[in-house]
Amino acid sequence: GFIAAVRPALALVSVGAHNLYGHPSGDVLRGLAEGGAQVLRSDIDGNTVVALHRGAVEVRTQDARFRLPLPGAP
Repeated sequence: GFIAAVRPALALVSVGAHNLYGHPSGDVLRGLAEGGAQVLRSDIDGNTVVALHRGAVEVRTQDARFRLPLPGAP
């Protein structure tokens, strides 16, 4: 219900590779994907930088770049 209500375009998952806790949960990852979110994981995508720039949230990884306009921004 939460993912459907929030409708995230992008989800950042900070998780250590081969952690003993089994994180992230497969159910959560499936829910995010089914909800339309692009999922970035620190264990797969490496360091992630998030910055506000000119009315948008910019997210950069080693191999990808996303720009998400803020609601109401020009």
